[in-house]
Amino acid sequence: MPLREINNLAGLLAWSPIGSSDLRSVVAVGTKDSGSIGFDDYGGDLELYDLCLNQGTSSSTPEVKSLGSVKTSSRFASISWSPMTSKQQEFPMGLIAGGMLDGTVNIWDPARLANGHEQPQLTSINKHTGGAVAGLQFNPHPASSHLLASGGSDGEVYIMSLENPQTPNVFVPAPPPNQTKHTGEISKIAWNTQVAHIVASASNNGSAIVWDLRQKKPWCELREANRSPISDICWNPTEGLHLITASSDDANPVVKLWDLRASTTMPLATLQGHTQGILGVSWCPHDPRLLMSTGKDNKTIMWDLFSLKAIAELPSGVEAEAAPSGGNANSIGGGAFGGMGASQQKRYDIQWSPHCRGVLATCSFDRKVQAHSVVGAGQASGKAPKWLQRPAGVTTGFGGKIVKFNSALKTGVAIERMVEEPVLKAASEYFEGMMANKDYKGFCETKIANSQSEKERQVWGFMSLIFENNAREQLVQYLGFDSEAISRIATELDPSSDISGGIKESKMGKMAEDAVSKALLVGNFEAAVECCVKNGQLADALILSSCGGVELWQKAQAMYFEREASSRPYLNIVNAVINNTLSDLVGKSDLSNWRETLAILSTYGKSEEFPGLCEALGARLQEAGDMDSATLCFMSALNIPKTVAFWKAELDQALGMGDNIMALHTFIEKVTVFSQMQAGFTFPEDVQEMFTQYAEALANQGLGTIAMKYATSQSQDCAELRDRLWNGADDKRAAGRQPGFPWGKVNVGISPAAGGVAKPVAQQQQGGGGYGQGQAQGGYGQQQQRVQQQQQQQPQQQQQQVQQQHQHHNQQQTQQQQQPQTNPANHGLPPGWLAMQDPGSGRTYYANQQTGATTWDPPPMPIPAAPVPQPKVMQPPNPSQQANLSTPTKPTFSSQNLANKYGDGFVSSASNPELAAQYGNIGTANPYNGAARPAGANVAGSSTGTPHQVPTQATAEPVPQVQEIPPELMTVVNGLKGLIGSLEGAQLAMPERKQLGEISKGCEILFVKLATPNAIDPDTAEKLQTLVAALQNRDYATAGNMSTLLANSVWRQHKDFLKGIKYLIQLAGKKL
Repeated sequence: MPLREINNLAGLLAWSPIGSSDLRSVVAVGTKDSGSIGFDDYGGDLELYDLCLNQGTSSSTPEVKSLGSVKTSSRFASISWSPMTSKQQEFPMGLIAGGMLDGTVNIWDPARLANGHEQPQLTSINKHTGGAVAGLQFNPHPASSHLLASGGSDGEVYIMSLENPQTPNVFVPAPPPNQTKHTGEISKIAWNTQVAHIVASASNNGSAIVWDLRQKKPWCELREANRSPISDICWNPTEGLHLITASSDDANPVVKLWDLRASTTMPLATLQGHTQGILGVSWCPHDPRLLMSTGKDNKTIMWDLFSLKAIAELPSGVEAEAAPSGGNANSIGGGAFGGMGASQQKRYDIQWSPHCRGVLATCSFDRKVQAHSVVGAGQASGKAPKWLQRPAGVTTGFGGKIVKFNSALKTGVAIERMVEEPVLKAASEYFEGMMANKDYKGFCETKIANSQSEKERQVWGFMSLIFENNAREQLVQYLGFDSEAISRIATELDPSSDISGGIKESKMGKMAEDAVSKALLVGNFEAAVECCVKNGQLADALILSSCGGVELWQKAQAMYFEREASSRPYLNIVNAVINNTLSDLVGKSDLSNWRETLAILSTYGKSEEFPGLCEALGARLQEAGDMDSATLCFMSALNIPKTVAFWKAELDQALGMGDNIMALHTFIEKVTVFSQMQAGFTFPEDVQEMFTQYAEALANQGLGTIAMKYATSQSQDCAELRDRLWNGADDKRAAGRQPGFPWGKVNVGISPAAGGVAKPVAQQQQGGGGYGQGQAQGGYGQQQQRVQQQQQQQPQQQQQQVQQQHQHHNQQQTQQQQQPQTNPANHGLPPGWLAMQDPGSGRTYYANQQTGATTWDPPPMPIPAAPVPQPKVMQPPNPSQQANLSTPTKPTFSSQNLANKYGDGFVSSASNPELAAQYGNIGTANPYNGAARPAGANVAGSSTGTPHQVPTQATAEPVPQVQEIPPELMTVVNGLKGLIGSLEGAQLAMPERKQLGEISKGCEILFVKLATPNAIDPDTAEKLQTLVAALQNRDYATAGNMSTLLANSVWRQHKDFLKGIKYLIQLAGKKL
C-alpha cells in the first residue's frame, strides 16, 4: 500500500515549497473534474492536505489531514506553489497559482485558505485566450520566486511578476520585434534550475523553446523530427544545460535527454520503455541520477540516467504484467518501495517532494492521489540513492593533507593542507631560510634578542662566538672582561687611595748588606739571592737571579710565588702563565669565579690545549652540579657530544612535562647550528631519533621538502619516513634523490609441485653420485637420465632461485639441515662463474665475471690435464678413462613439475636449451643466448658415438677474487636497483618486458665488475655515478650524454653492461 492516499479526488498536485517540519508534507490539489453527474458539474476545488509524513503510519494517527478548501470558477489545467522568499512575512505559506481551463491564472494565499479566510484568492490574471493554461511554474530561485511563467493553448508564454500580487506585472519573454512563438498549444513550462532568467516551454506540435529573459529572445529551439507532441519538459536539478522532454505520441513514446552544450538537434540519449504515450516526467531534486515517468500504458518507471536503464516500476496492480521492453525494469512490490499499493488506472501526473527525500506523489484517473516511497528501489541499480549517501566527510592523510568531500564542492572532492602548529611552521621556514643562506651568526643574534630566559641568551651568545674570526678574544669580551676598560682603570689608579697606605719599603740590615756585597764580589749569585729572600728583599733577589743563570732564575721565581701568592692571589695566574701550568690553575681555581678562569684560558691557553682545558673546567662544574655553566664550557671547547647530551637531557625533561613541540624545535636549532663547525659529525641514535621525530612533525605541517633534510637516520622508522616523504612530495626534484626502498624485496618463487618436496641445490649437486654414478649407469642409463635432467632443469633452477632469496628464512627441515650459508647456486661451479637470476623470466643463468660470457646451462667443471711432456697435444683416453670423464649426473625429478607448469605434458624446445640442442628448435631463438655457450663433455655411451676429445690444456690466468662493492660505489648499485624496481611496477608491453630483462642482466654483470678489484677504472666509475644520479633526478639528457661518453671510451671492455644501461635510459624516459 502507498504511504498516504486521498480518495475520490481527481486533480493536479503541487508540493509545499516550505521546508519547515509542519509544512514540508503539505500538498495543494486542484481538481480536474468534480466527479458528479448532471447539470451541477461546474467549476472545481482547491484543497490543502497535510499528508502527515512525519507521524508514521500507525492506525491511531490520522493519515491525511484536510487543512482547507475553496471553490473555483473553473477546473484546473495546471498548478504551482511558490515560497515567496522575499515576502515571507506577508505570505508565510507562499502563494499558489492555478492555470484554469478557461484561460485564467488565479493566485491564492494558502495561509488564508488554511485559516478559513473568506477570500483566499488574491487576484486573477486574464492574458491567455482560447483555452486552458496547461503550462505553469514559479521560478525556483529564491531571489526570483515571485516570477510566474505560464503557457496556454493560444501558444503564448507570459511572465508574471507577483511582487505585488494584487497588481501583477505581466510581460512576454521575447517582445516585438521578435516574432518567435509557439504555433501549437503549450503543454508545459519549466524554469532552469541553475540560471534564474532561463525558462523553457513545450508545445503539442513537437517544439520546445528555451527563452532568455535577460536577452529578451529565444536562446534555442528543439524540434521533434516527426512533430510528436511534447507532453512534459524538465531541467536537471544540478546541471543547467541538461533538459528532458517526453513524448505523448503512442507511436514513439520516448524520453529524450538533451545536452544543450553539445547539440540542439540530436539528443544525448533516448530512453525507451513505455509502450504508449508518456503523460508526465519528474526529475528527482535530491538525486539527479533518478527520473520518474508515467504513461498511458499504465506504467510508472524509475530510470537510472547514468546507466540509461529502467531500474524499477511503480506497481500498477496488474501482477502478471511484464517489465517494460528494453528497459530492464524490475517490478518491485510492497517492501522495496516502502509498501506501495496497487493502482488499477493510469497515472497522469507525478511529482517528487522537494523536501521529503525519496517520496513522490501521483495522481491517477481513478480519482486517487497517492504518496509513495522509493527507498529500496536503488537495489536494482546496485547503488543507493544520493540522499542516503553521506553529505560530507573528511579524512586525514600523510603530510598534513586533509581529503574532504562535500556536495557543495564543484569537484566533489578537495585536498587541503591543515597546519596544526602554525608557530612551528613559521619558525621552521625561517630557520630553513637562514640555514640556506648560511647566516648562522645572524640567526644566533635573532635568538638572543627573542630569548625569554637568561640561560637561553647565554647559550646563543656563546653559539654566536663560534662564527667570529677572533672567537677567543670575543669570548673574553663576552665574559665581561673589557681589555680597554681594565687598562684604563690600571693606569688611572692612585696609590694614595689604597687603604694600605701605599707601598711600604723595608730596609736590609748592615750585616745582610755586607753579606750580599761579599757574595757578589766572589760571584756567588745564589748566596746573594738567598740572603735577599731571607731579608724580604724579593725584588732584589729576582734582579740578582737573572744574572745567575736559568736555574737560579726559576728558583728565585718559585720562592717569590711561594711567599707572595697567599697575600696576592693574582700571582697564581702569573705563575700558571709563566710556567705553563694552566691545567693546575683549572684544578685549583674557585668554581664560583669560573668565568675568570675561562677568560684566563682563552687569553693564555695554546690553541691545541684550549679545548682540553675548557673540558676540564666543564667537568669540574658538572661534578659540582652546575650543568648550565658546564655546558657553556663544553661549547667553548666545541665538544659536540657532551654539549648535545646536556641539551638532550633538557629536551627529555621538557617532553616529559607535556607535548612541547617547540622544545623539540629549539633543540634541533641548537644542535644544527652548533654542529656546523664539525661537518659530517655522526650523532648518537637517541639524537637521531629526535631528528626523525622532528622530520615527522614538519611533514605533518606540510613541510615535506624540509623534513627530508632531517630524516637522515638509518633506523627502519626513518627509512619508512623518507620513502613516504619522497613519494608524497609534490615536486620530486625539490625532494632530491629517491631514497632506497625501506623493505627488502624477496622473490617467493614458485612452490614445488604436489607430491614431492624439492631438495636444496647443494644436495642435488652432491647427491647425484658424481662421476661414479655416471659410470655405473652405462650408455642407456645415462641417455635416460639426460632426458630426466632436461625435464627437471627448469624446476631445479626455480628451486635455486627460491634458495637464493630465502637463505635467512625458515625453510623445510631438509633444507635447514643441508643448505649452506653461502649462495648454494654457486657451489660446484668452475672458478670465476656465478649464478645469476633473470628478473624477466625468474630463471637462473650463469655469468663469467672474467670474460663476461653467459649461459643458461651450468658450465662444466675444468678437467685437470694429465702430466705429459707436451701439454699442447694430448692423446685421447681409453674407453675406461672416457667413462670416468662423464658429466656429473643430477638426481631425478618428477616430470609432473614441468607438466604442471605448462598445463600439459608437452614442452617446447624454444624455452629449453637442452631440448633444443637434442631435437632442434623451430622458432625464435633464446634472446639471452647472445654469447657462445661453453661446450660440455660428451656423455659416455651417447647416441652420437663421437670419440671424446680432451681439450687443449692451456695455462689459465688467475681468476680475480670477488669482494664486496666499495661503499662509494653503492650509490650506483642502489640507484640502479631502485630504477629497475620502479620499472617492474610500471605498465610495460611485452617488448618492453624483454628489454627490462636485458637491463637487469646488464646490471647484474655491472655489479659483479664493481665487486671485482680493478675491473672498472676510476674514471668509468665516476661517469657511472654521474649517470645514475642523473637518472634518479629524471635528467635523461645528462644520462644519455654520460652513456655516449662511456660507449665511446670503454665499449670494448664493458659492452656487456653498457647496452643494458642504454636500454635503461630509454625505458626510464618513457615510463618514469
